Amino acid sequence: MKQTIAELTVKRIQRVPDENVITYMQVILEELRYYQEHNRSEMLCFKALFPQVSGGVNSTKVLPTELLMRDLEAINLLFKASTGEFVKPTDQEHESKLKAIVQRMEQQYGNDLQMFVNPAAPDADREKICDMSIDMYTQILTLSPKDAGAILRSMLAGE
Repeated sequence: MKQTIAELTVKRIQRVPDENVITYMQVILEELRYYQEHNRSEMLCFKALFPQVSGGVNSTKVLPTELLMRDLEAINLLFKASTGEFVKPTDQEHESKLKAIVQRMEQQYGNDLQMFVNPAAPDADREKICDMSIDMYTQILTLSPKDAGAILRSMLAGE
């Protein structure tokens, strides 16, 4: 069920204002951090990020009720706001901001970033992939709402 909601969310996120995209991703980021902090050995963060690789997470059995409620509220608000036209960036400024984030991450993580190319590889360090994902989303969410929204829409759409 969560996977179906995730697929629908990715489609709808292209039609919502920046603030809804950001609110949704803030909750997702908090969930990823929770998984890493409380269930690291079970690789729940990785499973949440890449359900197609190793199955998803039954978040209702793992996450605190308060976080689950905020997740449902963020998704509900996102769906309600998704009645408009596709939101397209008004400029390409967000691309240079994303490149700057990637460059900082390259300095910090080096060749480990290549694990994003094939997270299903047997030698991929799944905990590190999660740590890098959390770092990347954290940096994106520090940008202006316009840039963060454009980057997140692009990433979630697989562009």
